[in-house]
Formats: sequence, C-alpha cells, structure tokens
Amino acid sequence: MKYTKKFLSILLTFLLIAIGTTNMNVYAENISTSEAKNTNDIILSEEDVFEALAYTFGDQVLKKSIKAKKVLSPSGALIDSFDSESYSNYTNNEYGGMYLNDDGVLVLCYVADSNTLKSSQKISKIKSSKLGQTLINPENEAICNYTFKEVQYSEKELLEAYDTINELAIKNNNIIKTVNVDILRNRIIIGLTDASDISLINNEISIDNGIYAFEILDKDFEINDIATISGTSAINNGKISSTPAGKIYSSVLKKYGVVTCGHGWSVGDAVYSGSTKIGSIKYRYYNGTNDSSFILLNNGHNYSDSHYDEFDISVPVVGSSITLRGYRSGKISGVKVTHTNSTIVTSGVTFTGLIECNKQVQPGDSGGGAIGKIIDGGRTATIIGINKAAGNGYTYLVKGKVIYNAYEK
Repeated sequence: MKYTKKFLSILLTFLLIAIGTTNMNVYAENISTSEAKNTNDIILSEEDVFEALAYTFGDQVLKKSIKAKKVLSPSGALIDSFDSESYSNYTNNEYGGMYLNDDGVLVLCYVADSNTLKSSQKISKIKSSKLGQTLINPENEAICNYTFKEVQYSEKELLEAYDTINELAIKNNNIIKTVNVDILRNRIIIGLTDASDISLINNEISIDNGIYAFEILDKDFEINDIATISGTSAINNGKISSTPAGKIYSSVLKKYGVVTCGHGWSVGDAVYSGSTKIGSIKYRYYNGTNDSSFILLNNGHNYSDSHYDEFDISVPVVGSSITLRGYRSGKISGVKVTHTNSTIVTSGVTFTGLIECNKQVQPGDSGGGAIGKIIDGGRTATIIGINKAAGNGYTYLVKGKVIYNAYEK
C-alpha cells in the first residue's frame, strides 16, 4: 500500500495545547527526498567528500588524518575509513552532516557561527575565485559543486539524540515505528501511527526537545523482512529463498564466504542453489544493527557476478544514487539514498543505523547487495549495504561497514 504520511493538523493542535508549550516541531510536509530529480545521478560517499575537501582546500592536516586511516582490503584495494565521526572530531564537533540537493549540489552543514564554518567560507571564497565552488578530488577531477549551510545541531548532537530515541523505541515496543536522522532538516524524525502517543514520547524525553519532530504514519504502516549464485540469483534452505550479496573474507577462517541476510537462516543450515547443496551457514547475526549470514561454500562451488563485489565501509551521501539487487527484482537503478541512520521495527525487533532508500524491493530480495560504485575500470562493484527489509515504497539496508566489521576480523 502506498506510503502516505498524513499529518492531522487539527488533532495535533489540540494535543499540543493539552501537553503544554514545547519546542517540539511537527512537520506538515513530506519529509522524504524520494522525489529528487532523476537528473541527479551523482554517486558520492562521505569519505569521497572528506578527501576532496582536504585536496580542494589544501588542508594538509586533514590529508594526513585521512591517509592514516586507510586500510587494505583482502583483495588489495585501499578502503577509506575516515568516516563522518572522524570528520566530526576533526571539526571539534561543529560538522552537521551533508546531502546532495535536487540539483546535484553538495550541501555541507556546519553549526551556525562556528569556527569551522567561518574558516571554510573564507577558504572557499579564495579558492572559488579561480575554480568556482567546485570540489576537486586528488586525481584533479571535479566531482560536484558545493555550498555551505548553517544548522542548529551538530551531527554529534543528532546521533546522541538518535540513540536516546532508539532506547525509547526498544522500551516502548511498537509505539515508535520509525526514527530517522534527517540531515536536510537537521532534526530527528519520529514516526508514529497514533498522534496521541506524542505526549507519551514527550514525557520521556529529557534533552532538548527542539531537536525532535514527529510524522504521523498511516494506521496500516508496516515494514517486513524480505526473505533469495550471482548478485541476482536465488539461494535457499528448503524453506525460504534469499539473495547473495557477494564475497567477504574471514580472517578467522582464512577463507572467503558469501554473505546473505540473517533472518530465515540458522547456523548450520544447508544452502542450496535450486536442489544442489552448495554450502552451509557458518556464522549468523540477527541483532539491533546487523541482519546477515556468512555462507561457507563447498569445494567446487563459487560465487560469481559481472563484477567482483567488494564490501565498502564508507557511507553514501544522502541524495546519492545507488543500485539495488535481488533475485526477484533483478537490478533497480537510480535509487536515491534518503537517510543513512534509520530505525525500523520489524518482527518485534528494533533495528537501528540502517540506510533508507526510496524504492522498494520484493520478498526474496533479502540479502542482496546494493551497489554504490563500479571502480577499478569496471572490475569491482562496491557493496554499501545488503537488503534487510522493505515496505511502503522504501528499502532498508544493513550498512556494508557493519557487515565488514562483523566478518573481516
């Protein structure tokens, strides 16, 4: 059923009067970026941007900090690990996040009147006299135009508030349906199906209420796990089918395995392609941040796809285009990343830190790897996340970074 976000303005007015004066905002608008222009096909990771900022602005300290955090993947490719937390620390927690707007311009957010914002604006003014407001990567290629935006809350404050609401979501099971860190509006958006629950949540919040806003979801709002040997082929355990996401190396086993979803599988399950047993589930995670399984293939069986799949520990910028994959849906291109820290409640479990995107995969597509970029001259597909759940026009992904950290150790 179509995901319509209905806001009951009259009812909310009486509710807000009843609970007293508050700084809590209630948005009466569609808060997703799902209707971004199709012409915006830029694919960027946050790590790409930090590296380009260091290069464009001639920031030698930032360059050294980024270089010190590069790690070598099992395939020999360098992986960027200077993430948003690293950049937040670098800016003394004055960084507020980033996103690509509908015109493909990168919006860099910093706390209003902060030293980082003033310094960035000053350097940008000098540089733009020659280049315009364009980010240049270390290969001296222009990757996108950029602009600055003043915000009230830093990313650190947003993530702390996000964690607070996630704890509340677990405590008040099924009252809070979704939670999103909304970088565009510099707020935490709490999704409820009953407007009367606003007062319950408000009574539980002890920190700055102004950082939160509510959206009222349809009464029938529901997100379900999407339980599917290439990136778009079916594997099964005799009961459910899912999709393999690609190979990842386990330093404990000293071997590669194939990753798929965790729901519907158990450790020790035989894995079949059709009626042929190809391996078994060696490891499995199903917790608040990870929903994945590690398949150890039997001799003579292998995972292959049109590209070598490399799990990427970087995070896509909100507004970036990615490609979803699954054995039922095939490849879905031009999918937009709408949030990079989303919470959902499905099967009675609260999952946090997920990537949300604006097109919906189907049952059977679970575990399929979402492609961020094609690199190495077209040889490698970077997997930024795997299909976890879908509903109401959206798909939710477990981050590639979470998968990588779970098995490559």
